[in-house]
This record gives sequence, C-alpha cells and structure tokens, in this order.
Amino acid sequence: MFIRSCFLGLCLFGATSLLSAQTTGNGQGSPKESLPDVNLSSGGDAVLYAHLLESLLAGDFAKAEADRRALEVRWPGSPYTVKAVTMIARYGPRRDTSGIVPFYIGNLGTGTALSAIIPSSLIGVPITDQAVNGVLYLGGAAAGLGTAWLMSREGDFSLAKEIWIESLAASAAGTWFFLYDAWVPSTFDPTAPYDPAAALSIRDRVEMLGLAAALLGGRAGTWAALRDAHPSLGRAAFASQASAWSLFYSFVIMGGILEVQDPKVFSTTIVGAADAGLALGALGWDKLGWSAYRSGLVSVGGIAGFLFAAGVNMIASGIYPNLDGRVASAMMATGALGGQAVAIGLTSGMEPEAPAAASFNLQAYPSLVSGSPALGILATLRYE
Repeated sequence: MFIRSCFLGLCLFGATSLLSAQTTGNGQGSPKESLPDVNLSSGGDAVLYAHLLESLLAGDFAKAEADRRALEVRWPGSPYTVKAVTMIARYGPRRDTSGIVPFYIGNLGTGTALSAIIPSSLIGVPITDQAVNGVLYLGGAAAGLGTAWLMSREGDFSLAKEIWIESLAASAAGTWFFLYDAWVPSTFDPTAPYDPAAALSIRDRVEMLGLAAALLGGRAGTWAALRDAHPSLGRAAFASQASAWSLFYSFVIMGGILEVQDPKVFSTTIVGAADAGLALGALGWDKLGWSAYRSGLVSVGGIAGFLFAAGVNMIASGIYPNLDGRVASAMMATGALGGQAVAIGLTSGMEPEAPAAASFNLQAYPSLVSGSPALGILATLRYE
C-alpha cells in the first residue's frame, strides 16, 4: 500500500508540475478553474488527470471513474486519457468474488431440494413418476444456477457474505423444522402399511412448505440485506462456528448426558442454543476481533479433541463393556472443549482482524480543485 501511494503521489506531482510549466509559459492557468467542469484550455486534461489521482488516493473510486469518463469525452486523444485508464485498472477497486463458487453450490442444492419439496406439498401427494421427478430436478438445478448468476453478477460477493447467507438460511430452516416437528403432533401411524403414493397430511404439507419458505427467505433475505454491504470475514466465521458449536454442545448435553426425552424441551433447547450462538457470536466478535483463520483453528482444535475423546471412549468401552452412555457423551464434550481451549491458547498471539483496511492517503495543498496549479503543490502522507 505504501509503494502504491508513493507511486500515485509521484504521478500526481508529475501531472501538476507539467501543468504548472504549461500555465506559466502561456498564461492560460486560472484560479477559477474547477473540476470536473474544467475549462477547455491548454493543460485542462492534466488538471482532470491530477484530480483523478487525488480521487484514487482518497478511495473515492466512483469520482475517479467519473473523471476518467470526462477525459475520454473531452480529450479522447490525450496521453492523460490513456494514463487514466491504466491507473483506474491498476489501482481502482477490485471486485471480491471469493464467495461466488460456494454460493453457486448452495443455490444448486437448494434449488434441487425445493424441486422435490414444493410440488408434492402443493398437490398433496408424493410424485412417484421418475420422468416427472427428473424434469423437476432439472428445473430446480437450472433455477439454482440462474438465480446464482443473477444474484452474484454485479458488485462484491465476498466469502463473508456467502457465510452469512448459508448460516442464516440454515438457522431459519432448522428453527422452523425442529420447532414445528416438536410442537405440532405428527399424524403418522407407524403401524399402518407403507404406501408410497399415500396422500400427505395437512400437517406434513405445512411443514414442508414452511421449510421451503424458510430456506428461500433465509437466502434471499440475507442476500438482499448484504447486497451493498462489505461484512467482516472474521465476524461471519466466528458467528457461524459459534452457532455450530452451540448446537453440538447442547445436543450432547441434552441428549447424551441429561437424556432428555421430551421432544419439545429437547428441540427448543438445541435450536435456541444454535440461534443464540449465532447472534451472540456476531455481537461478541467486536470484543475479540478473531480472524477467520483463528476461528477455523479453534474449530480444528475442537474437532481434534472430539476425535481423541472418541478414541479414548472406544478403548474404555472395550475394557468396560457396560460403560454408561452418559459418561461417553461427557467425554466427547470434554474432549472437544479441551481441544478448543488448547487451540485458543496456542493462537493467542495472532493479530486480531483489522476493523478496516489501513491505507496511506496523499493530500495536496493548495487544492487542485479550487486553487491555481501554478502555485505549486505540497504533498503529505497520512496514515488512516
């Protein structure tokens, strides 16, 4: 960044110095010159080019692009127009596409799944014709690809944005499915003979349509909310992994250690823990500032601890065949927690994610917008 700023500063100084020489020699420079409405006098293209460099250094890429277009319109044959195009291409904004590939995969999976869920739920009976199912699957995959292209073709589509889309869609769908399944009694009769063409109950149809709405709403709503945003990758990674680990620990504690049998209590608790982990992780990240790399390493530590505990549990089960399942579950949770604690300690020296990208900013005095270029230029570097 320092080298880039120095290079742009030298370009800006050179453009201004050349313009100063031109206006001193022919007397056409005027303090009344303003940008981007530059007088069509000798050196006007240099003024606009210098102003474009100022905009680039200030991070105002939209203004720099406007200056480039003005140069192309007013001075299409000027060497400064060629330089402007080069500088915009080299130092202008770079589109972040790191999240597009996983977004395509997520949309493909969602579209294919919904092509199986929605038609059957709407007509009230399972679709058993394989040809019809094949057409529906093709349509779902095509819809997934098409919407992914439409939603990601413009602007930044970072990995952080994609993580939020997947996390909130999974949270919405999981919350609906587990709570509905727990609190609305099922009409399924396990003793009845299996009939693949049996009509779906109203309860099951509502459950499936609600699941589809949660998936679509979670993905589309998150995409719309973050369309023009630039979310932090560290926050997204920390929050999503906090949600996943909250779900894991609550599942092990409620199902394995406490052996809760009531589906309402069990489902409500694990869903609440997962959603709370997502929300608290997003809010609490400001205090920690963990990078995505550190969050990932802590999760690796948790997985490693879980696997070590599973190995120890297998050995213990071989020695003690009647080992209580609650003890085994407690060993799994303790191993995962211990692995995460070790990983947190080992990564304690990692730098936190910066809240914003630091940059050097060159400011010119007197202003090239309101002052006379013939007066010279004073440039300073400021770290922001």
